[in-house]
Amino acid sequence: MPMRLVATSPTIHCSSSSYTDELIARDWLLSEIDEQFATENIVIPYPIAVKLDELQSGTPDKSKASRQRVAKAQMTKVDNKQQKERKKSKSRVEEIKKLLKNPDLEKNEVEELENEVRSLESSLFMIEVDDD
Repeated sequence: MPMRLVATSPTIHCSSSSYTDELIARDWLLSEIDEQFATENIVIPYPIAVKLDELQSGTPDKSKASRQRVAKAQMTKVDNKQQKERKKSKSRVEEIKKLLKNPDLEKNEVEELENEVRSLESSLFMIEVDDD
């Protein structure tokens, strides 16, 4: 597991050839830092709660409502695009599954199609997780 660590104050960058290894190494490193800080009674203060002052005028912010409408329109646009991509991916997966039933396919063609199905299904899973 070749790793490269670069420490700059106060950020540590960690990279690895495998994303899974990187997550494990990052978790281990952060756990070790946390334990060492606890051992040495080092506490890094950070804001736990932030209180925002209400508007001085007491009138509702009209621009806020406008920004909310724009954000909702953008969100709807993104959702619609995502649904189209999802339908397209699902239909491609079904198409590939039908193609894979063909016994005349060569081994490399089968592998390419299976890799494409895995990639599409992974993308679909990510979209479905985002929807929850």
